Amino acid sequence: MTLRRKAAVLACLLLAAAGLVWRGRRPPAVTREEQHPTAPASPLAMPAPATPPPPPRPAEARDALARVFGGTVSSAPADPAFLAADFNGDGSQDIAVVVTPAGNRLREINDNLANWIVEDVRTSPPTDLESRGEPARVEAGDALLAVLHGHGPAGWRSPDARQAYLLRNAVGVGMARLRMDEAPAGGGRTPKLLGDVLAEKLDGRPGFVYWTGARYAYWRLPARASRLSPTP
Repeated sequence: MTLRRKAAVLACLLLAAAGLVWRGRRPPAVTREEQHPTAPASPLAMPAPATPPPPPRPAEARDALARVFGGTVSSAPADPAFLAADFNGDGSQDIAVVVTPAGNRLREINDNLANWIVEDVRTSPPTDLESRGEPARVEAGDALLAVLHGHGPAGWRSPDARQAYLLRNAVGVGMARLRMDEAPAGGGRTPKLLGDVLAEKLDGRPGFVYWTGARYAYWRLPARASRLSPTP
């Protein structure tokens, strides 16, 4: 091999080596996603918040009573006859219905194994949850408040909604649902609220039925509170 040919081969080898080094240092190729990045989702494209459930209809309230209480109680004439709210603060809508007991089924209503809990909101002490004394009992002719806790997004309309209460001494005048932040203050002893309350007047005095976290109780406002209204 001549000197000129050797020089040509050596030059080719040097060029090939330089090419390999240059390819190793070359930045990676730009991907299609990097060339055309995806635009951030527009606020208009975000899913809309869940709409509030529609107001209950009388037929729906009656169906819920039949599903849970099986004919042991029936809806009673009242104004209002029922109220929907989140009384226990779990995010699922509940319903409270004014009812009367079926006189021939009192034993079944008061059975300790019934699928509901009977409570007297004015005589059972809410501060003594462990020892309530004698259980409350429904009597013939009682005006009761049947409360059905909701289950999931469907709330009290769900067929799985079964947690229910029959409340004695809980039906008053001017019943209205108030949000937790609207409940009227009763001084420094106002109880801690976990959900909406049912405001009303019992024996001419204002107050509200509320969920303590374990049961329902009635909070009576001072005599100077002449009416129920949102707190300022």
